[in-house]
Amino acid sequence: MKFLTRLSFRSKIILGITALVLAFGLVSALLVSKIASRAMLAEIKKRGLSLGASVAARTPDPMLALDFLRLKNMMDEAKESSDDIVYAFVQDKTGQVLSHSFKAGFPVKLKDANQVPEGESQHTQLLDTGEERVYDFAIPVAISHERLGTVRVGLSQIKAQAAGGRLLFIIFGVSAG
Repeated sequence: MKFLTRLSFRSKIILGITALVLAFGLVSALLVSKIASRAMLAEIKKRGLSLGASVAARTPDPMLALDFLRLKNMMDEAKESSDDIVYAFVQDKTGQVLSHSFKAGFPVKLKDANQVPEGESQHTQLLDTGEERVYDFAIPVAISHERLGTVRVGLSQIKAQAAGGRLLFIIFGVSAG
């Protein structure tokens, strides 16, 4: 308190205004980051569904022709299209994995982890792989309402949230500045 009594009136006003601006900046940064993080997560989920729907739309021909090489190339291409995509694979209508993008073999527990309910156009689920959490998007492969199988795409939650962390850092930096 002795520190404040020795300051001039002008210094007290400047100190008060600075404290108010910093407090307001902190509160607004927290609110904006929450809203922006939710919006970014929604966009990431839309991107995952879009990618899965794109792969599912191209999958019926190689599935019907039993062209496993083309299916494998499609799964690898989907995985390599972005660094936050963890995996991509396609299952037939009985649940058997026809092709996948895993390098060290297919994790068996993943096969039944996310199923699309009958009549639904997609299903999204957050899975824990033990190493990281993954948004798993399941999209049915169908020709004229006959279901041939399912395409599954996994996006890393950590990499998705990293973009939100960068945004929060920028907002705090601007507020502090």
